Amino acid sequence: MISKQYAVKISDMLVVCSLIILFILAFIFTSVSITPTNFFITYLILLILSFFIPVAFYKEYGYKKITVLFIFLIFITLRVMSWMGSFYGLMFLIVYIFSAIASKRIIKKKKAVMSRFQNKIETIHEKQNLIKFDSERNNALVAALRKKLNRYANLKTITEAFNVTLELKLLTEIIADKVKLAIDEFDAIYIFLFDVNKTTIKLEVAYSKGSVDKKLISQPYEDIFNKWVLFYQSPLIVTDIERDFRFPKQIFHEVGSVMCCPLISDNKVIGLLRIDSKKKETFSVEDLRIFNIVSDIASIAVNNAFLYEKAKDMALRDSLTNLFTRHVFQQKLSGILQEKTLADKKIAVFMVDIDDFKKLNDEHGHIAGDLVLKKIAEIFKQLSREHECAARYGGEEFSLLTYADTREEILNVARKIHQEARQVKVNLRRETIGVTISLGIALYPDDTKNVSELLKIADKFLYEAKKIGKDKICASFI
Repeated sequence: MISKQYAVKISDMLVVCSLIILFILAFIFTSVSITPTNFFITYLILLILSFFIPVAFYKEYGYKKITVLFIFLIFITLRVMSWMGSFYGLMFLIVYIFSAIASKRIIKKKKAVMSRFQNKIETIHEKQNLIKFDSERNNALVAALRKKLNRYANLKTITEAFNVTLELKLLTEIIADKVKLAIDEFDAIYIFLFDVNKTTIKLEVAYSKGSVDKKLISQPYEDIFNKWVLFYQSPLIVTDIERDFRFPKQIFHEVGSVMCCPLISDNKVIGLLRIDSKKKETFSVEDLRIFNIVSDIASIAVNNAFLYEKAKDMALRDSLTNLFTRHVFQQKLSGILQEKTLADKKIAVFMVDIDDFKKLNDEHGHIAGDLVLKKIAEIFKQLSREHECAARYGGEEFSLLTYADTREEILNVARKIHQEARQVKVNLRRETIGVTISLGIALYPDDTKNVSELLKIADKFLYEAKKIGKDKICASFI
């Protein structure tokens, strides 16, 4: 392809060459004998020259080229005057002058027309650019509106998904998965929940996904953003961690943007829902608005799961002592041999009875009896380990399913419980009440290889301990 610059140069050269050829032809015809035909052709060539030379001049083909053309023009004029006479030479000059004036006016008029046309073109281009800008802006607004509508439409799907289950573990996975429908871009998601079932209220990570921060998982309460949300109990968005004046400048484990919302139920914070991004300026105020709505929906779902867990736990535990019920204990006893980690262990069943409990109730009332039951239950809670089961077997009887490597270790656990029970004191009406317990132990596989027989054997040793004077421990290996 020939560029525009080279095309203009070629056009200029063609014009100059054409004029030179016309000069040469005029010279040739004026050199021969005069005839009407030669005269007509020569004069026609001169007229053409008289018009194109001014045009070429006004088109600004270059002073050097125009100077050459004028030299040829003067030469041809002299030739015409010598060949045709002064009259025709003057006529040629007059025609040249008039053609020069006419061509100048034509070119000026053309330039004016072209200028107006160019202005109109520029105006049209400006309007096109404005229309294009408005179109792009409108398209962006339409895209943003569609995205917003899609997000709000997804809230229905999110709500339905959150109501699928009441199992807390499965629910946290669903929440983490469905947040993606509301927020397009993030690198990590965390769901922190308060474990209210333990003696101390502690913020723990219930679920995490993506490029998670291990320190944040191990110490969620020490995180500065979690602290802020818990203190103010309001949503937090940090678009650029390094430029946010609310937080001191420090290393934030490659996190660029943060959004965190409290999970609130009955005016109490039950957890946090948080997403992090490594990039800065990832989240917007609109993202926070949607994320806060998702958090509110999640709060209801999590609270329902908590209530379900509590109701299920109440069915499995004694309401007074918070120990497992007799039915749960029997189930645990039936399944304990399935635990591979306990395959080489000695399994023991303790049956415990509070001595003279009926007398205590009769003399001091059921309030004192309930306090004693709670105190004894606390001993079992403190001494219970993983895979062990402590239960209120009925009335003033307790049972413990435990394990150890040797008989001596089993006996040490029994003695620990026995000694702790002796330390129980209940102050009632300026009177201090003490208690003792009797304890029977059955050992698997030493006493029997039939798990269902362990309870009977432990119960037999319990009554033997009561028979020999109470406040005793009885077992086959003692």
